[in-house]
Amino acid sequence: MLAFIIILLFIHMVHCDYPMAKSANNVHLYRSGSAAFTANGTVYIHGGSTIASNSNQLFSISFDEYGFLHYQNVSDQGPAVSYHQAIVLPGNNSVVFFGGLGYSIPKNNGSQTMHAEIYSFSQNTWNTLPGMDGTTVPLHREGHTAVIASNELIYIQGGAPGPENSNILVDSWVYNPKTLIFTNLSTPPVGLYGSSAIALSDGRIIYIGGRYSTENNQYISSFLLDRSMIYYTDSDIWMEQELNIQAIHVINRFNDSRVHGSAVLGPDGRYIYYFGGMNGNDGNGNDLYYNNVLILDTQTWTWNAPGIPGIKPNHRCLTIGAGINNEYILFGYDINKANTTSTGVDILKLPETKKSIGNNSTELDFESLKWVYNITTGETCHQQRYPDEKLPSSITKSFIIVLEIICGIVLLALIHRTIAILWHRRSYSISIQ
Repeated sequence: MLAFIIILLFIHMVHCDYPMAKSANNVHLYRSGSAAFTANGTVYIHGGSTIASNSNQLFSISFDEYGFLHYQNVSDQGPAVSYHQAIVLPGNNSVVFFGGLGYSIPKNNGSQTMHAEIYSFSQNTWNTLPGMDGTTVPLHREGHTAVIASNELIYIQGGAPGPENSNILVDSWVYNPKTLIFTNLSTPPVGLYGSSAIALSDGRIIYIGGRYSTENNQYISSFLLDRSMIYYTDSDIWMEQELNIQAIHVINRFNDSRVHGSAVLGPDGRYIYYFGGMNGNDGNGNDLYYNNVLILDTQTWTWNAPGIPGIKPNHRCLTIGAGINNEYILFGYDINKANTTSTGVDILKLPETKKSIGNNSTELDFESLKWVYNITTGETCHQQRYPDEKLPSSITKSFIIVLEIICGIVLLALIHRTIAILWHRRSYSISIQ
């Protein structure tokens, strides 16, 4: 019985969400398919699909001196959407939200032009993005990518019209925030849905994962991680780049596809951290959800799948990713493998630098990666200790859960003991007769 108790306690404590302060009470945290961005050193999250509907809430995340995560509601006047994209404009004074599910669009309508809203931080106002009434505007879409490149232009690719039209759009657009004009670019080799786009400092845009189509129809297959599509912004040219996935094969028994993962470019501008996602092949046709981090070196085009200390995150899909102070990456707000939205977040401590052997150059020490439970101290879940008066709600809830498990096990033990006694007495009575 003692061994059984220990096993159950271990099962319920193998995951350790980052602790939240009580300020989380004014924010509806259960959501997936949100849009996240960082502006002026602060992480913001907007929208997403909640348990009942799409959210229109825009809130920020901060950390106090103890390392606890705090939330602040910024605005609830924007569009209630999910599966959209957020782009911070140059100057960090405003952010644009492109597309998404939640707008009033006729079913199976594939000719609706895109919706896009712009939020001003200084004025706390929402408005339609200038240029949406132009003669050349892309079709509305969700599950697409949007990224601002080094030339300060915004590039949009793929997605599907929605809400019931799942045909993937094979097109690419650029929006100029200065001229307020959209321009249709060269047709990409494939249209992507649920993909991730990363803009490098040299003008290239890298597309990772997702599902793809070669025409404007439903997806053909998943875009495997053994390749990446690269767009050159300076020449309007698309190319396919092979990626070395030997490290992924070691940990993945099935195929090498990911949909709705989250990609974040590290502060060095070279390594891409790709977390979570799902695919539809576990050998029985069921969805697989991932909770590991893959790292892509954009110089050698090689994937790395490091073992990261600390308690691993939940298996997440449709999660957001955002950098914090060039030291951490926050992942959270997603659909987990139980197909329910999640409120938990996990924070990855980025690698430290070390001197290379034989010369004075430095390189990243990926062995120093870890999942932390406190960004102030850098401690993991097992290491962290809090003052009693600052005990976060997540720890309190975990303690209550453990107590409930123990009480339940004790009750089961008593029932089992009672049944055993009654059975023994019955057997003894029969033997006497």
